[in-house]
Amino acid sequence: FIDVPEKSYIDGTLAIYEFNRIELLRDVFLWAYERSSRQYRIVRDSVVQPDPVRVRFRRELHEVVAHMVMEGVAPRRDTLMAWADGHEIENSLRAAFVEAALGLLLNLHEGAIARYGLRPSQFHSWKAGIRE
Repeated sequence: FIDVPEKSYIDGTLAIYEFNRIELLRDVFLWAYERSSRQYRIVRDSVVQPDPVRVRFRRELHEVVAHMVMEGVAPRRDTLMAWADGHEIENSLRAAFVEAALGLLLNLHEGAIARYGLRPSQFHSWKAGIRE
């Protein structure tokens, strides 16, 4: 535990070596463990759970974003639904897939295009085309 007060740790260690008494170091350990557990709980509770649709269809979402940008296609639900129909996305999950893809496309920015294998010129052309 990196946040244990140095003096407490040293005093506890010396008590073991000099007096064969573990109580002080035990108490320091318990204090540090409880503090660490509380901090872990706070961090764990603040982490957002991953979207199961984005996890399951990671590859397909990557493909559809790259395809739409490279082909200059505007991000529309009907276009994305047609893409999903042709790529074996389960019927029960198509609407969720379309919403996830639409979100990725609408929030796409130049800092994120490399993950889709896109060049800046492709992105800018697509962005200019969908504004019209």
